[in-house]
Amino acid sequence: MDDGAAARAGMSFVERPDIADDDSDDGDGDDAEDHVIQPSDAVLLAAATEEDEHAVLLVHVYDAAAGSLYVHHDVTLPALPLCVAWMDVAPRRHDGGSAAPLASYAAVGTFEPGIEIWNLDVLDPLEPSAVLGGWAPGTAGGAGAGGKKKKKGGAAAVVEGSHSDAVIGLSWNATHRQVLASAGADEVVKVWDVTTQMCSATLTHHSDKVQSVAWHATEAAVLASAAYDGKLAILDVRAAAAAALLPLGADPECLIWDPHDGSRLMAGTEDGAVACWDVRKVGAPPLFRFAAHGEGVAGLSASPHHRGLLATASEDKTVRLWDASAAGGAAMPVLLAAKPMAVGRLFAVSFYPGTPFLLATGGSKGQVALWHTDDEPAVAARFLRGEAPAGAAAASANVGSSSSSSAAAAPAAAAEKAALKKAQQEEDDRVVAAIEGMAVDDGEAKKQKKHAKDGSKKHKKKKGKSG
Repeated sequence: MDDGAAARAGMSFVERPDIADDDSDDGDGDDAEDHVIQPSDAVLLAAATEEDEHAVLLVHVYDAAAGSLYVHHDVTLPALPLCVAWMDVAPRRHDGGSAAPLASYAAVGTFEPGIEIWNLDVLDPLEPSAVLGGWAPGTAGGAGAGGKKKKKGGAAAVVEGSHSDAVIGLSWNATHRQVLASAGADEVVKVWDVTTQMCSATLTHHSDKVQSVAWHATEAAVLASAAYDGKLAILDVRAAAAAALLPLGADPECLIWDPHDGSRLMAGTEDGAVACWDVRKVGAPPLFRFAAHGEGVAGLSASPHHRGLLATASEDKTVRLWDASAAGGAAMPVLLAAKPMAVGRLFAVSFYPGTPFLLATGGSKGQVALWHTDDEPAVAARFLRGEAPAGAAAASANVGSSSSSSAAAAPAAAAEKAALKKAQQEEDDRVVAAIEGMAVDDGEAKKQKKHAKDGSKKHKKKKGKSG
């Protein structure tokens, strides 16, 4: 793909990489075997959009033993994608008292109000297995050929319970597997039951476009959201009116819960900062807020295997690795490594749940890159051998705090510069691979951000900083 393609915030690893090939009987034995995804393979989803507005959902497979990353199959999408979430429940009713059988599906949010659910166990599907919400059939908003809205005049109607504008963020509930949350440009958060394909709750605690949503990993009813009203919200969806609203300080880009401490919530913002809150202390300032990048932090990922290992991805085209295990108060996360990923402006980042140090990121060149982060000496020393990071006193500056001294800032800048220089000199053949993850063209995310801020319905081409 050319520089006009991108990977948008929605890149998602598949936690159950045993996608079947329903068409395997049609090929010979060798071809059928090529389609089999092994349990040891890592599967990564990415939605990509090219200059001609052709959109696809890419299912990538990484064979670590062979060191190869390839597209297993792709799905043509009828509308421009903005976010992707993987889930293991089929969008249909399940009879009986037992748990719903395991499956492999991708929920895709687009510039349309409907959320498409695609079956990843099927090669070359012609249509989604289900659509949550969307335009009402036969109305002015219904999609015509190529997934473009028909314009017959009059107000476009959506089905009951649907978003009325673009779906910007998605989060799958790991505890109640049939539950999906969505963030909309219509200023609301919705909660869906994918087995009934019905909206079970519409949450109106924000006053501007909602950028991100994230379910708590273990508290099934706890949801966090971040919007362009400058607010971070934490709420129990059973009592949404009591949502706690915290100031973000800048427009949000991404939102994650700490997998090792359920009381900690982190957000990346367009000013390059990362902040962390203790949600038990509503009204208290962030535990820490630091300048992670000079441009927007479009992606955040905390390692599920190593407490404190944090990755940030930015519009400055780099991923940075931090030790946040001792961060809090005057102590800021310590920079361990930085790497230009060679895939353009970065829109998302994620550690792979099945491999402790494997990380993926997607960028504006329409590619994804993989990074075996344990190849970095500082990462290996800290998280494999338990050594204190060198230059721990040179933590990143605490944004808006007077506690950071120039003496600490200078070593931090020097360490960062040295890490970047080293990374730029190294060629890592394993790192760059074809994109995956969350894509809109290079200007697309900026267009959506503009759309989110001024409510414009137009899709204008413009130079974006990144996703």
